[in-house]
Amino acid sequence: SPPVRVAVVGCGAWGRNLVRTFHRLPGSQLVAVCDSDPTRLAQMDGLVPGVPTTADLEPLLADPAVDAIVIGSHDKNTWERLLQPSVGRYLIDNAPCPVIVVR
Repeated sequence: SPPVRVAVVGCGAWGRNLVRTFHRLPGSQLVAVCDSDPTRLAQMDGLVPGVPTTADLEPLLADPAVDAIVIGSHDKNTWERLLQPSVGRYLIDNAPCPVIVVR
C-alpha cells in the first residue's frame, strides 16, 4: 500500500522528534514541514534535506497530497487555525488527546 503522506506542523523540541520519526518511519512519507520561525525551518532543511518547508499552514490544509497533519506544537493559534469547519482531514497531536478526526 502507498505510504501515508505526512506534514509536521511545529518544529520546536518535540516537533523535531516528530520530523525525524516520520522521515524514517516505514509506511510514511514526510512531505512538508511547517513552522512560523524561519530559524527552525532552516534547521529542518539541514535535518531532512529535500523535504519542503513553509511558514504558511493554509496551503497544507488544502493540499490533496497531504494525508495527515501531525502537530508538534502546543500553540493555541495553531489549533484555532487547524480546527476550522472547512478542514476535513486527520489531525494527530502529541497532547493527551492523541487523535482528532475533523469531518
